[in-house]
Amino acid sequence: MCDIINQIMITLPSEIDTRVSEVIRPFFQEIIALSGNNLHSIYLVGSAVTEDYLHNVSDINSLVLLHRIDFQFLQSLWTVGNRHRKRHVAAPLCITPDYVRDSLDVFPIEFFEFKLLHITAFGEDLLQRLEIKREHLRLQCEREIKSRLISLRQGYVSSLGDDKHLTALIKDSVNGSAPLLRAILYLLDQPVPLSKGEVFTALQDYMDQSDETLLKMLQIKQGKLKFKGAELRQLFADFYGIIEKIGDLLNSL
Repeated sequence: MCDIINQIMITLPSEIDTRVSEVIRPFFQEIIALSGNNLHSIYLVGSAVTEDYLHNVSDINSLVLLHRIDFQFLQSLWTVGNRHRKRHVAAPLCITPDYVRDSLDVFPIEFFEFKLLHITAFGEDLLQRLEIKREHLRLQCEREIKSRLISLRQGYVSSLGDDKHLTALIKDSVNGSAPLLRAILYLLDQPVPLSKGEVFTALQDYMDQSDETLLKMLQIKQGKLKFKGAELRQLFADFYGIIEKIGDLLNSL
């Protein structure tokens, strides 16, 4: 079995962090060997394909497309995952091409992100050919923005003015927001950067926010900045105002 796995060819570009390649290559080889003819394609996705990847910190994410969902195969991944998770290899997302085609209108942001941030390690590059309709993307972005506004208001009241609580709320608001902001930039017909810092800066520049509120929010999440008291509350208020403006922009599209 080991000889078969070692003979499986995995395509990863040289630009990828060599530490990612060393970790993910044997993981992919085992998946391919286990899935057999049921495998359509396999992709490296997320931060591991960008400069945002942090060794021994960032999870290494993957997407596996199967012709059909096979629970015996999924169960076999338990053993594979147990061997690799200590190296920050996350459980792969296993779906079918039919599921992808039928879900583009339901999860347009997620599939837009896959299309932007992926490397095909094996099989056909279905993700590159995805056609995501702007109206579907706009609708999900609008829903996400309105949900965040509600969460921000509730969180602000619940914080009772506590700096620690407000800082945690800021970090939660920033966490996972890059895919949403990339989709919004696309809808605004702006270039869509891959790195998080460039994404926040691009949207900040588009909205003419010279105070760099968005970038400060990201830096708080990354532990590079700290605010407290009135300064922290003002930053939160500025951030809330930007989210409101983004909602207005989406409504006008």
